[in-house]
Amino acid sequence: MSPPTRQKPERFRGDRGTTARGDQGSVLVELALVLPFLTVLVLGVFEFGTAWRDRSILTTALRAGDRFESQGPAQNVLSTDYYALQTFYATASQMQNVTLTKLIVYRSTAANGAPPSTCVSISPTGAPPTAGWGVAGSCIVYNQSQINTAASGTYTNFGCPASGATSPGWDSNWCVTSRNDSSPNPDYVGMYAVYSYTPVTRLISGTLTFTETAVYRIEPTQ
Repeated sequence: MSPPTRQKPERFRGDRGTTARGDQGSVLVELALVLPFLTVLVLGVFEFGTAWRDRSILTTALRAGDRFESQGPAQNVLSTDYYALQTFYATASQMQNVTLTKLIVYRSTAANGAPPSTCVSISPTGAPPTAGWGVAGSCIVYNQSQINTAASGTYTNFGCPASGATSPGWDSNWCVTSRNDSSPNPDYVGMYAVYSYTPVTRLISGTLTFTETAVYRIEPTQ
């Protein structure tokens, strides 16, 4: 008499398919929960990267323009501010999401290199006065329109007085000829920019206002 055979439990054909469909459903639910957070994360990284790029460009533009400001007096370049604005514009024009509110060229006396509060409070809106905006002996304040004028090659509004005119130019409030370039204590010249950043995504409503500063010591005459 042969021993009885052990029968294997019968497997239902639908077990595997049912399990697979159940897994797919749970994955979709998990994806629906996680997707909003992933979207916000990706948009945030993109927004931060764009803002950081524009800020880096502006910092580079300020340093390039202010470096020219520091070299002009020693070389007796009366059109220092004019060419410094052109230098600034050449780099700053690469920004795509930034609106410049004002650019200040100033005599730096503060320990931290900050511009004088009287200069920062000036709002350069509308048509500039003949002598431009600024504080006598302290700073010059420019807006985007004036920078565009310099970039276009129009020099007649600059100079102390303006080239070919008897009236003072836009840079006459702190004329290059009045800047101390004598050793051992030449002036420090700074460039200060106030600008607004327009977000690319809708994570941030409205605009953000930022400031950047560059300060160099005027190269002394030999």
